[in-house]
Amino acid sequence: MEPLVILVVLVLFGLWCLRGLWSGIPGSGLLSSLGSKLFDTAFNREKQSGAHFQKERETSEWLNARNRGLILDGAGQKRLSEETSFQHVAVISPTGAGKTTRYIAPNLLTLDDCSVIVTDPSGELYAKTSGAMASRGFAVEVLNLADPVRSLGYNPLSKLESHGDIDKLSHVLMRSANPVVKPGDEIWYSEPQNLMAILIRCLRNTGEPEWINLHNLLFLLQNFGRDGRPLIRFIARYAPDEATVQQFKGFVSGNDKMLSSFLTMGRNALRALNNPDIASLLARDELDFQRLRKRKTALYLVVPETEAEVYGFILNLFYIQFFAAQKSLEFTSDGLPIHVLYDEFGHSMIPGFDTVATTIRKYRVSLSIILQDFGQLRERYGDHAAKTILSGGMRTKLFYPGLDVETSRMVEEMLGRVQFETKQGRHKSVREENLLNADRVRRMEKDQAICVTASQEPVILKTTACYEESRMKKLMELPPCPFPAPLPSSELRFVSLT
Repeated sequence: MEPLVILVVLVLFGLWCLRGLWSGIPGSGLLSSLGSKLFDTAFNREKQSGAHFQKERETSEWLNARNRGLILDGAGQKRLSEETSFQHVAVISPTGAGKTTRYIAPNLLTLDDCSVIVTDPSGELYAKTSGAMASRGFAVEVLNLADPVRSLGYNPLSKLESHGDIDKLSHVLMRSANPVVKPGDEIWYSEPQNLMAILIRCLRNTGEPEWINLHNLLFLLQNFGRDGRPLIRFIARYAPDEATVQQFKGFVSGNDKMLSSFLTMGRNALRALNNPDIASLLARDELDFQRLRKRKTALYLVVPETEAEVYGFILNLFYIQFFAAQKSLEFTSDGLPIHVLYDEFGHSMIPGFDTVATTIRKYRVSLSIILQDFGQLRERYGDHAAKTILSGGMRTKLFYPGLDVETSRMVEEMLGRVQFETKQGRHKSVREENLLNADRVRRMEKDQAICVTASQEPVILKTTACYEESRMKKLMELPPCPFPAPLPSSELRFVSLT
């Protein structure tokens, strides 16, 4: 044995033997404490149990570059499996914390043998990545609300198959415009919703494809009159059944002032269609969900940030109809998987999303919902549904630096507690601490993120921005795909009320 090792052992043994004697000698407290700490450290007298951050060897078993699912670290060294990706990811990142450059763009530039739908609030992702996606063999499509004359068309009314679909669409139209409904105010939203459903049923029964769209729904609301008389002939001719006629009669029999308020609410929900270019986009049916399963496609949903509230209903309708379409197993069992990168999910209003999140995984759809904080989710979906979405619907949670106080405290609690048991002679003491306090969660380094996945112990990840990774940087230097050619101006056709 090396002489130095023998010396260290003898010193520690001597300190241990003399610790009791020193404790009774005046002025010997510091020496006793030093000896105790040296001995306790050397022989691991303090035992730690409970929560802990995973070490690299633990993490590499389930999060590694061999996987083909979602990237969590931005560089591609920490990837989920496809199976875990289909159990969804919630990314909580304040503005400027790196959600785009460290999560969304790296996944766009790396995912393959699949289709990807990405919400692009500013159009920056399209500008930086669409050329790269085309070079990798993806068909590039864009629903471009920022420049609607250079966009795919999307007609929500063309994808309705039942009265239930119509009711859900009407509900989404009203709730998108009014996401927070106070108790007792439900009638001001439910009645306009009922009228919209009646009118959509009639529009669909006309058999005229050029009439079956949202701008004609707005046209009917604008021409309702004081008591609905201008629409009587239209309803009588195109109502699909007697129940629809009776519902219309019941609606128009209400109080005049209330009718006026209901109509104002309904027209306000469709105010975006006062822009004829948006009305035209929503009258054309060019978006084919089945195509996403047959050919690898990058579909960008470009929404101007300043118009998120006005155009929010379009995204809400798109996603509820996309989710509903996945239940057709004839093209999900053998088709391509689909990854959804839903930025600004906190502005969404998708009925039953907590259920969607727990069921859509079996159709090989992966959801990444990106939020600024937990409060956004609670405000839109209510406290119970928000907790269900985050805890039950999203297997993996990824938290970036700069979180607000409430979300930081939630992460602190989610990470768990650590127990420390210390033995000194015959005495034993136990203390408990947070694995990471909320203030430290909030003040993480800019290249760090906390990952919590189901029952796994948490992980602190080092993240890399896409522009710091040479391969991704080179891909982003490719010129973007041109937007679709501008459509020639054409007159929108309106229904006949005579």
